[in-house]
This record gives sequence, C-alpha cells and structure tokens, in this order.
Amino acid sequence: MASSVHLWILFVHLLCLCSRTRSVTLPDCHGEDMSALLQFKDSIIIDESASNEPRAYPKTKSWKLDGTNGSSPSKCCSWDGVECSDNTGLVIALDLSSSYLYGSIDSSSSLFRLSHLRRIDLSDNDFNQSRIPSEFSLLSGLTHLNLSDSAFSGQIPLEIAKLTGLVSLDLSCNPDSDTRKQDLELPNPGLSTLVQSLTNLEVLSLSSVDISSEVPESITSLSSLRSLFLDSSGIHGVFPAAVFQLPKLQHINLAHNSDLNGQLPYFNSTSLLQRLWLSWTSFSGELPASLGNLRSLKDLRLDNAQFTGPLPNSIGNLHSLNFLDISFCNFLGPIPNSFGSLTKLTYLDIGHSQFIGQLPNSVENLHSLNHLDIYNCNFSGSIPSSFSNLTEITYLDVRENQFTPRALGSLSWLWKMTKLNTWDLNDMSISGEIPATVGNLSQLASLQLDGNQLKGQIPPSIGNLNKLFSLGLNRNELEGHIPLQLMNFTQLTELFLGFNQMSGFIPSYLMNFTQMTHLDLSNNKFEGTIPSSISQLQNLILLRLSRNNLSGAVELDTFLQFKELGFLELSWNKLTCLPATKRNLSLPSFDYLELASCNLNEFPSFLEDQEYTRTLDLSNNNIHGEIPQWVWNMSVEFMNLSHNSLQLPNRISPEFGGPSAELCVYSRSDIKLVARTSPGSICFDSLISTLQQLTDRETTVIDLQFEFSGHPRFVF
Repeated sequence: MASSVHLWILFVHLLCLCSRTRSVTLPDCHGEDMSALLQFKDSIIIDESASNEPRAYPKTKSWKLDGTNGSSPSKCCSWDGVECSDNTGLVIALDLSSSYLYGSIDSSSSLFRLSHLRRIDLSDNDFNQSRIPSEFSLLSGLTHLNLSDSAFSGQIPLEIAKLTGLVSLDLSCNPDSDTRKQDLELPNPGLSTLVQSLTNLEVLSLSSVDISSEVPESITSLSSLRSLFLDSSGIHGVFPAAVFQLPKLQHINLAHNSDLNGQLPYFNSTSLLQRLWLSWTSFSGELPASLGNLRSLKDLRLDNAQFTGPLPNSIGNLHSLNFLDISFCNFLGPIPNSFGSLTKLTYLDIGHSQFIGQLPNSVENLHSLNHLDIYNCNFSGSIPSSFSNLTEITYLDVRENQFTPRALGSLSWLWKMTKLNTWDLNDMSISGEIPATVGNLSQLASLQLDGNQLKGQIPPSIGNLNKLFSLGLNRNELEGHIPLQLMNFTQLTELFLGFNQMSGFIPSYLMNFTQMTHLDLSNNKFEGTIPSSISQLQNLILLRLSRNNLSGAVELDTFLQFKELGFLELSWNKLTCLPATKRNLSLPSFDYLELASCNLNEFPSFLEDQEYTRTLDLSNNNIHGEIPQWVWNMSVEFMNLSHNSLQLPNRISPEFGGPSAELCVYSRSDIKLVARTSPGSICFDSLISTLQQLTDRETTVIDLQFEFSGHPRFVF
C-alpha cells in the first residue's frame, strides 16, 4: 500500500514537472519578424566602444540561423533581447540596450517592419549622430520607447506624438563632454505637443535635450506621471507648481536650468515623491513646512538654487531621506535639532550657507552618514565631540567656520573615524603636533591640513596611510626631514609640504612616484642637489622647489621633458640652471615659470615658443645684452627681468603691454616716468627717447618696472 502511495506521488510530481516545462516553452517566431531582425543585425556593426555600461555585451551575436546556442530558424524568440507574444509568436519587445551597436538607423530600417512591437530599448549604443527617424511613429502599439544615450542628433520628430499609447518615453542624452553641446533638440512648441498628445505617460525623460522653452501648463494634466526628467534642457520661465502635487509623482529632476524659477507648493501627506532635484535653478523662497509631509523622500538636492530663510523644523520628519544637498543656498538661522532624526542619511552637504550658532548635538544620531560637508557655514563653538559616533564617515570637510581653535591631538573623535577616505581641515587654526594616532586612519586617500599652526615633525606612523594619493601640509611650522615611511605611499600623486621649516635632502624615493602630478617643497630648508631621477616624474603638472638651499647644476632640458608641466619654480636657491641644448618639438606650455637667481646667463631659448605664459620671473640672473624682440611679443601678465644687465632695443613691438595700460618706469636712481597709452594709439617712440635720455645721464644698464592697471605688469 505504501509503495502505491509513493508511486502516485511520483506520478503527480512528474505531471507537474511536465506541465511547468510546457508553460515555459517559447513560441515559434514568425519568419517576417526573424527576417527583419537579421536585416537589422546586418545593418549595424559591433563596437565595444559604443556602450558605456560595464555590463554591456553584444546581444545580437546570439541572432543566428545555425541552431547554435539552442536557437533555430523558428526560435528567434530565444535570441538575446527579443521577446515574443506567448499567443501569437510575434515579436513584441526588443531590448538592445548596452549592446555595443554602432552605425545609423534611417527611415528604411527593418526595425519598422516589427509592427507589433510594444517596447523597444536601444539605449547606451552609438548611432553615429543619425537623426531619430519619424518612422518610429509607425510602431503604433508602442508603450515604451527608450533611445537614451545613443548618440542620436538633430530635431526630435514630432511624429512621436502620434504614439498615444506611450507610457514611457526616454530620449535623454549625454552632451558633448568638450563643448557641452546638446545633440538632440525639441524646439518650441515640441514639449507642449508631446504632453498634450501623450496623456498616458508615466515616465518622461528629456535630460540634456535642447528644449529652450517654457514648460507648458498642460503638463499638470499628466495624472499618471511617475517620473519627470528635464534637467539640463534649457527650460525657463516659471515652472508650474502643480506638477509637484501630481498624485503618482515619485521622481522629478529639473536641475541645471539656471533660468527656471518658481517656488515649492504645499505638499500633501499622500505624496509619493522620492526624488526632488532642483540644483542649479532659480527656484526661490523659503522651504514650506509641508516639506515634512514627504515621508517617502529619499533624495533632496537643492544646491546652488536661490532658496532662503530658515530650515523648517519639519525637515526632521523626512525619515526615509538618505541624500541631502542644500549647499550654496541662502539658508539662514540655526540648524534644527530635528536634523538628528534623519537617521538614514548617508550624504549631507550644507556648505556655503549662512547658518548661525553651533551644530546641534543631535547630529550624533546620524550613524549612517558617510559624507559630511559643512564648509563655510559660519558655525561657531567647538566641533561637537559627538562626531565620534559617526564611524561610517568617509568624507569630512569642516573648513571655513568659526570653530574654536584646538590642538590636533585633542580631537579624539577624529581618530575613531577609521573609514575616512577624505579629510579636509585646511585653514582651521589647528595647533600642536600631528599625533601618532593619525596612522589609525588607514583608509585615507586625501589628507589636507594646509594653513594651520602644526609644529614638530611628521610622525613615522603616517606611513600606515598607504592608500594616500594626496597629502597637503603647506603653510605650517613643521620641522625635520621628510620621513622615510612616505615611501609606502605608492599611489601618491600630490605632495604639498611648502612653507614649513623642513630640512635635509630631497629623498630619492620620491622620484619613484611616477604618477606624481603636484610636488611642492618650496620655502623650506632643504639642501643638496635635485635628484637626477626627477626625470622619472613625467606626469608632473606643478613643481615648486624655490626658496630652499638647493645647489648644483640643473639642466633645463630635464623639465622640458614633462609634457604636462605648467607651473615650475626653481628660484632663490644656489642652483645653476643650464640652458636647454635642444629645441623640443613638443614643449610643455608653461603658465607660471619662476627661474630667479638661477645663474642664467642668457634668455632660455624655449621661451620663444611659449604663447600662454602669464607669469615669468628671470630676475637676479646674469643675463646681459639687448632684450630679444620676441620677449615683447609674449602675452604675460607679470614679467620680472630686474637685476640683470639688459638693454632695451631701439624699438619695442607695438603689441607690447596691450591697450589701456599704465606704464611706470623706474631707473636705478629712482627717476620716475609715467606714460599712458590708449586703444589704437600705442606708440613707444617717445618713451624710448625719454629712456635714452635717462641712460645717457645715468648708465646704459637700467632697472625698469612696468605696471599695467588691470593688465600686464612688467619688472625690468
């Protein structure tokens, strides 16, 4: 009997299994649809650079007729990205997002023969600036159309408004990274036409589409709207406040429309709003107390808008909030104590505001916080010791407040933030020594303590920070050598130790940091030679070694190898700079070049090719003879050639100095001449004559300073 029962149970189990197998059997594919898909595949090439999504893959590679991968001529419904109707076998959905597709889609594309399509997603591909074909309107059954971030260009065809069944329309795009030019346009009255026709829309995304019109009042009739994205679209005028009150609205992004203004309305407690982005707009007024009714709100970004007034106490009711950025606004008054109720916050930026008083102790309740920026908020008192509870913090910036100066070692809460990635305490009047406990912050990638009153030596424990890529200790009173433990900083790209009292030799191991872009050791007491291995630092953008006790000969050719170098200071050491021996075809473009007191005996010839140098200091060298004509053609803002043995040419280039300049000339006997020039009438003949009289009476070697009001300044 028992065995019969077991057989019966087994029979039922097999029956269910067969039934389940039959239920997932894919329908046969219509030959016409399969042909259209294969033709589309043949019209497009696969290019891995065409998609940015990390999970992208070439879906159309599975579109084959040879039966591989389990497919066959009658099973195109099994191809990646293809969905067919269970009943008819007709292709009803096509998801080719992030498929490495490259090429063009025009009006003859076989896609438009898939007449039963309801959903089509071609996002994150590269259609090579082709225009969106108006033939999309032939797919009359479409409910979802996504062409975002796929390099379409030109005007969006208004024929799309014929797709009255659309529930989701996403045409958003990424503007050109160099020109910020928007590829797609929806000229007026395009937006109005769309919202009046597509009344079933739940999602409308036109981010970075050039709309450049006002938002029509008719948009408030989209009662099913859940998501509205119009950021960076050039919309302007007064935004209809009733949009915020649409009953199903969950996400709205209007950011980066600087001429868009309006005010926030009353929010009902039934609101489903989860994301509200108004950054970089001209929205103004005070935040309404009803903001606290948005119990589902998770992401609030109002930075760089025109809001003002105090923060409502009801902000503490936003218990779902995890991202809050209200920086660069005009908020006033104290921070409400209710902030402590925002226990799900992970990101908080209230910087550049006009708050008063102290941070409330309730911030200790923000246990989930990993980003805290209170830069330039006018807070006073002490940094709350309750910060010690914020153990998840990875980014901390508390600069430019009125906090009571403290010794760095007394900030006991700081050493408990062991997950800190970025720590910025610049210009905080912090004193004392850097404690050994700094080594506890082993996750630090950026440590900034510039402009404080730190004394003593850099502790060896700093070597524990082996993930550090930026260390800023400029403008302190630090002493001693650069610690050997810094050699652990294998990822270091920025090292700022300038304006201290540090001494010793420049460690040769620093030259192993081949990714270094910024190195500042200026205004210290370093001695010895500049290591020849500095030539390994090919990525340098800034190098400051001035005002030390460095000695030896330095070949300028070494620095001309650094193709990205724009800022070079070698002045006021005991160096002898050897002029460049070759004219490199690919020179760096110097913005700031300081070679004062470098024992130069001629103008460095590479300067003749420097078109964009704004500051040049060659003073206190041994340069003699006539100033070359090309010097007068340089577009500098400050030039110092004083304390050399120079002579003026017979005629100075008319372009020298620029228009509306005030030119002050000083000879060594302190005789002063002022000559003014105006646009279109720059003539130096009379000036040269006057200077020649000075030189005849005094000496053929003169010391000149040229000062230009609001324009270049030249010192000779």
